[in-house]
Amino acid sequence: MAIRFLHTADIHFGMGHYGHIDPKTGLHTRLIDFKNSFEFLIDYAITHSLDCFIFAGDAYKNCYPTPTQQRILIKLFLKLLEKNIPVVIIVGNHDHPGNFSRAHALDVFYHLKHPLCFVFSKISFLTVPTKSGPLQIISVPWLSAGNIKKEKNLSSQEIKNYVLEEIKNMTSLIN
Repeated sequence: MAIRFLHTADIHFGMGHYGHIDPKTGLHTRLIDFKNSFEFLIDYAITHSLDCFIFAGDAYKNCYPTPTQQRILIKLFLKLLEKNIPVVIIVGNHDHPGNFSRAHALDVFYHLKHPLCFVFSKISFLTVPTKSGPLQIISVPWLSAGNIKKEKNLSSQEIKNYVLEEIKNMTSLIN
């Protein structure tokens, strides 16, 4: 049986160009547009009983989302989790504050502690249980050479070698 999943990214909640405040809701019309578009994908995954929903980063305009933006995203992901559809979230460059010791904008999803919610902020390997069987994922989130250099004190060539070695280690787990 094939595993069916939806993969998307870059919803950028908080982008406020070309809109205005909606008098009915008090929300920016661009936030409503982005929410409705993302909700369409969520509803599609539920309606078609997909096996997994993969979100590959850049949930917000920057790494400092408003509580309203966070509430919208959490509610949408919870719709999937309530239907037992695993959610894989990969941290993007807009979600990350540029320092590995600080929380990123999607860090809150770690704390849901839901068995079907997976958040990746570093190179990782995971087998995600789905109703159609296991789905193996190697996550390579946005990597900042500057951050790796600061954290590991590596040269540019050593950073490249480090990343390639990490990916090699992850792929060797599959074979």
